[in-house]
Amino acid sequence: ATTAILTSKVLVVGAGGIGCELIKNLSKSGYKDITILDYDSIEITNLNRQFYFRKEHIGKSKAETVKTVLERMDPSIRINAINASIYDQKFNFFFYKDFHLIFSCLDNMRAREHLAAQATKHGKPLIDAGTMSYFGQAYSSIRFKTSCHNCIPTHSEQTPAFCTIRSHPQLPVHCATYAKNFYDSFFGINQA
Repeated sequence: ATTAILTSKVLVVGAGGIGCELIKNLSKSGYKDITILDYDSIEITNLNRQFYFRKEHIGKSKAETVKTVLERMDPSIRINAINASIYDQKFNFFFYKDFHLIFSCLDNMRAREHLAAQATKHGKPLIDAGTMSYFGQAYSSIRFKTSCHNCIPTHSEQTPAFCTIRSHPQLPVHCATYAKNFYDSFFGINQA
């Protein structure tokens, strides 16, 4: 790994499906100082695609669990886990000032737009990745060099985003998907 990577301080917001994969790739690429910010806790529906999590982690903080698992795998890495909302007032200039790069792995547009505005406001490069149903997108934003998040047209969601189903589904298709995942997990069907 290059000196720039080894000495970079990065912020990953969102430790779900995209966030787990990104954190793995960052750690394997030589990044040693990673802050993970996520307000969510682990649910049974996360286990099939978020590989840092196991059944015994259900109900625990995603950020704290990734920190524990990753530091056990690589003791040389420094992980700062923050279990808080991205909208918290403590995430101001003094929070963002030391990061060299911000990664957005959030599962909703409002939070992604908020983080993008913060990155632009504080002059931090942002790499954003997200999914909507069967569509994925990624883009980078650098103040005064590229378009900001709000300047980029988005694809409107036509089908439900199955990866963001929560314990309290909102649509009938969410209920059916949640019930199937719960049934399969409870009875150990298709489990490796």
